[in-house]
Amino acid sequence: MEMTPYNYQPIDLGRPGIRLLRLLQGTLADDIQCELFDAWIDLFEGGIPYDALSYTWGSMEMTATITVNGNTMQITSNLLVALQHLRFEDKDRILWIDAICINQADKKERGHQVQQMGEIYKEAEQVIIWLGKGTNQTDFTMDFINQLYEQSTGVQGDWRLSAQLWIHRRSFIQPGSGEFNIVRWREGMQLMLKQAWFQRIWILQEVANARVAIILCGKRSVSARIFTQIPSLIRLQPEPHCQAVLDIMPGLSRKESWWGQTRDLHTLLVKFRKSKATDERDIIYALLGISLDACKSNILLPDYTKSSQQVIQDTASFLLSCPIQDQSPDNFLDWSLSEFLINLDSLSNAVLGSAAEKGQVAMVKFLLAIEGIEVESKDKYNSTPLFRAAQNGHDGIVKLLLETAQVDVNAKDRKYYEAPLLRAAENGHDRVVRLLLETAQVDVNAKSEPNNETPLWRAAKNGHDRVVRLLLETAQVDVNAKSSLNDETPLWWAAGNGHDGIVKLLLETAQVDVNAKDKTYYEAPLLRAAKNGYDAVFKLLLETGLVNINAKDYLGQTPLLWAAFKGDKANVQLLLETRQADIDAKDLNGQTPLYWAARIGHNAIVQLLLETGKVDVNAKNDYGWTPISRATAEGHGAVVKLLREHVSSYTNVEQGA
Repeated sequence: MEMTPYNYQPIDLGRPGIRLLRLLQGTLADDIQCELFDAWIDLFEGGIPYDALSYTWGSMEMTATITVNGNTMQITSNLLVALQHLRFEDKDRILWIDAICINQADKKERGHQVQQMGEIYKEAEQVIIWLGKGTNQTDFTMDFINQLYEQSTGVQGDWRLSAQLWIHRRSFIQPGSGEFNIVRWREGMQLMLKQAWFQRIWILQEVANARVAIILCGKRSVSARIFTQIPSLIRLQPEPHCQAVLDIMPGLSRKESWWGQTRDLHTLLVKFRKSKATDERDIIYALLGISLDACKSNILLPDYTKSSQQVIQDTASFLLSCPIQDQSPDNFLDWSLSEFLINLDSLSNAVLGSAAEKGQVAMVKFLLAIEGIEVESKDKYNSTPLFRAAQNGHDGIVKLLLETAQVDVNAKDRKYYEAPLLRAAENGHDRVVRLLLETAQVDVNAKSEPNNETPLWRAAKNGHDRVVRLLLETAQVDVNAKSSLNDETPLWWAAGNGHDGIVKLLLETAQVDVNAKDKTYYEAPLLRAAKNGYDAVFKLLLETGLVNINAKDYLGQTPLLWAAFKGDKANVQLLLETRQADIDAKDLNGQTPLYWAARIGHNAIVQLLLETGKVDVNAKNDYGWTPISRATAEGHGAVVKLLREHVSSYTNVEQGA
């Protein structure tokens, strides 16, 4: 008869209800047969004794099958192996095992059970720590530990001195093996300490609440009381994380270690931040019940309906004793869990930077009142809170930070090597710029690295008129500061991007160089404006009377030649009215403004140029083409007609190549 999958029945979430598992007796080869039944934590005294299992799930794939209450249940292969080793051959065994006793598909039940796990493990007769299948090395070490335990049980007082003497006597070469016993003991111990169990987060609550615990590795078991002392007795130094796990096991370790003195949530998170969990929220939730402070908090109750972001934020609020409880998921933190755990060593400083960046005025004010807060603390990019607030335009926070009188207003970050003023100017945050300029220490010309761009340069490039005006009001600003990349000036960028308001502001300063060229295209601001079609800028520059209207770029093009090529009648007229424009200026290929207008077919431009009476209608380019021959080849009949009317004799017209 085919069995149906096991279906959980709801438990009473209003009471401390749980389920217990009866593991039916059998041999190692028999199928696993179990029974699940309801129980209550508050009835355990004088009730049903049980053992609680502490283990790792391993692979999350449910590849193994057991029978529960006559139905099938899928479990992990690691749990199946553990059940096979836990089962007695001659009697049933009562166990609590999370993967079976909790309906993992029910989020509310999971949260309810997580809150009770401390009591579940505390009330267990013993906690069984399952490390996995044994090996020859682990069997050898487990046998050694049991022998040591037998020698130590009758010792009065601290048994460790006696144990050291016993170990010393036994540390000889094993007959016929050629190995020191102590080397093999260390190898076996190292192998067990590297098991996945030591890395999982939930085992901490399980072992910390255990009154009695045993270590089970394969078919060998030893008391946790003596297991924890073995590394120091054989002079083996576990990894810090692993040692912290040993410190909280029942016995002398728990009494003598940090556990008895500093068991707050912050310490636990620091000690166990390298732990692993299937659900990252459990890195925090698993520690709540064993901390002395968070266990009483209503903020940090396990709630799997909350996002990881909200759990991290709630935890940070708790650790900082922050009264500000904004439940917005993007309140003052946007860290991943790994970032949060890394920042635990200086949490208040790290949160200050994050809150400054996100514009959380109340949080920044709260943090600045904390004694010892470092207002110059820097993130991984070397960015200070002031830099992060300035670049995002949070003027209220910038004001708070400046009032501390401890900030370095010129401190540069390491990612872009920029000061707060430059970043605020680039982003157009004029109120922040004003606040920074009011400080006597600010360097108004502080440059980025390696391109040497100044705040004025960035503001002009991006079209931030108000920022440019503020910067120009300072006597120290360098209006011609060039970038080291291409030698562009603020005026060059403003002209090339059509920021006529900024061009006007810059032209009002006596120091501005209106003819400064970049080194890539060798273009002056006037030609740059002409090429990009910014007529208002073009006119402003011409009105200064200071621009070189015949300045050429790297291709030999002048503003007039380019305006003729583009068919920009307004700019051609402006240039011709100056009476300074070189009408027959040639580019690198010998092509004049008239040639380009004729080739493209700009009738109006050809007409304007011919009306000057000074244009050379027969000028050839380097390939032998004249304006009329090219216009004829391109099929621009109207242009050809205009040119012929201005030629004194048709016989003098060159036909070109």
